[in-house]
Amino acid sequence: MLSFTKLELQRTNKVEFSETVSFPKTVFQNDSRINELKDVLIVGSGYYQSELDIFAVSAQISGIMIVPCARSLQEVVYPFSCDMQVSYSFKTPITAEEIAVNGVTVDLKPEIFLSIMGEVPLKVTAVEPLNCSGENWEVISEADYQKELSDKNDPRLTKLREFEFEDDQEE
Repeated sequence: MLSFTKLELQRTNKVEFSETVSFPKTVFQNDSRINELKDVLIVGSGYYQSELDIFAVSAQISGIMIVPCARSLQEVVYPFSCDMQVSYSFKTPITAEEIAVNGVTVDLKPEIFLSIMGEVPLKVTAVEPLNCSGENWEVISEADYQKELSDKNDPRLTKLREFEFEDDQEE
């Protein structure tokens, strides 16, 4: 449970947590960069500062993202890990980084989700892409492309091979 009431925080001043959370697939329907999250583990601690009425949280988030391959759209397993530091204010926030708490309960899950979404890669390609070829085209590796270029003679330069330079005649 990643939500804490102000009363709980006032009693203990410090909380530590280690929890696995899940997010439903419906959350990602409007985002084409990610399909699913699995095995999301949140390990961290929070400190309540009674004089400022602030709850400061520091957490390590890790898990697995299922993202689409940029080339073939097949699913790619992408492990991630990130740090999250956030402060919640039970009063009017003093700085722009503090998040105002509505009511008396702090829920960490929205900020955890935002931290994870900041880690979603812009582009991922599968290690073994699907067969990428079609009629009169195919995807080749850079090495194959360079070899093909070196083997091929440029037809525009065939006349140059017949031309004799003056330096060649003097020898």
